[in-house]
Amino acid sequence: MKHPLVMTDAGLVKLGVAAKLTGVLDAADVPYEVFDQVPPDSSMDVVNEVARLYAERGCDGFVAILDPALTSSLPPKLTATTGMDALTHAVEAHTSIQKNPVSDAFAAKAVELIAANLPTACRNGADTEARTSLALASLMAGAAFSNAMVGIVHAIGHSLGGLCRIPHGQAMMMLLPHCVRFNLDRGIHAGLYGQLLDVLAPARAAALGAGAAPEALDRAFLDELTALNDLFHREYGVPLTLSELGVSRDDLPAVAKQARYDGAAPAPKAAARAGARTSSSWP
Repeated sequence: MKHPLVMTDAGLVKLGVAAKLTGVLDAADVPYEVFDQVPPDSSMDVVNEVARLYAERGCDGFVAILDPALTSSLPPKLTATTGMDALTHAVEAHTSIQKNPVSDAFAAKAVELIAANLPTACRNGADTEARTSLALASLMAGAAFSNAMVGIVHAIGHSLGGLCRIPHGQAMMMLLPHCVRFNLDRGIHAGLYGQLLDVLAPARAAALGAGAAPEALDRAFLDELTALNDLFHREYGVPLTLSELGVSRDDLPAVAKQARYDGAAPAPKAAARAGARTSSSWP
């Protein structure tokens, strides 16, 4: 790699996160280009612009960087939403109709690492062990859904991002408990959510005991997800409702309609019904 293109966003530049990488390139005397206008949900226009810049400037190399030092300066609110985004990747991979032993193994370990380290990283961003564990969890969650698929949380979240400009991690965090409840109320993925309880909340799983009914485990899992969101809302002011993010009730029909056609939607009618019920996140 002789001339990389560094892709980031204006927020990470402002926080000094991007400089941790470009500083290494500067020290190594490696020429590079920077595209710092990556939006929360990229359109094809952005993709084409990046491709044009990459070709015109003679860039080379495709490298993903997994370095916890790059995340140490992230504020608690952003740490919480990106961590819950990774958790959503793992949960939806585990409940995907394309799930398999490989994706399940990655998903379970990702949930375990996130549950054990995300609150710590939010309290103390300089905790290297917690940051490292979350970086690994993000990688594993990505491997989980890359070997399976995501679901209704992403279908609606993509729609919210595209139509209402809601940052992806924020959408995932806010929607996850509501979509899990929607599914459980209809018997969708029954028994699968509860399989992750012992890695999400080991103490809660132990209290229920080995003989706990699958439905009880599912509902306990939902309770623990809700508790995590409540914690981050209470301690760091992370929004939990659409109205807090400037989304109007009038926007919901369009959000629901677009979610029907998202590649992550398990079934068009189910995605539309769940999208319409995002009103449970509003106000």
